[in-house]
Amino acid sequence: MVVFRVFLSALLSAIVLMAWGFCFWALLPMADMVIHPLPDADVIMTDLQQSLKESGVYYHPIPPGPDDPPEVQEESRGLHREGPLVQIFYRTDGAEIMGPRTLGMGFAHFFISSLLLGVVLAAAAPALPSFGARAGIGILIVLFAAVMQEASHPIWFHHAWPYYYVQFAYDCGNALIMGLIGAAVIQRRGKS
Repeated sequence: MVVFRVFLSALLSAIVLMAWGFCFWALLPMADMVIHPLPDADVIMTDLQQSLKESGVYYHPIPPGPDDPPEVQEESRGLHREGPLVQIFYRTDGAEIMGPRTLGMGFAHFFISSLLLGVVLAAAAPALPSFGARAGIGILIVLFAAVMQEASHPIWFHHAWPYYYVQFAYDCGNALIMGLIGAAVIQRRGKS
């Protein structure tokens, strides 16, 4: 019965998370406030296609390595201080916008994430007798993961904070959905 409840919780959470993601990113205005069209996109894309032959992550300036000579390390530090700093996630081939593969992988991502949370909630259920206790722990676990993930990019890679504020707001919705559904479906053993 516990395995069924964990699976059911993950399935319901994944379905609701898909709907929440559509509402947040497609219908609400927050994404438009922090994601902007690329100015001079034709020129920049032509330059990228000519310069970058492989999909990957590219940096400028590249951080210095520990074995680089002191003058190379200082030059890199100087370029970092002056800016601009660029990190490019580049894919040579295209993809369908919200195509079946992307949606399927997104659903699987939500399902597996919710399944992992469900396993933790089921294991902790004997110590969490109330819906509120289970929901609180579920929400805190997801918020912990969101803070660890979303704060790392602006801190370590100097990305602009506003995008991650919006991403964190989305993650807070995810936390509420996963925590509330998990708490409702996964109950203490002995309760039906």
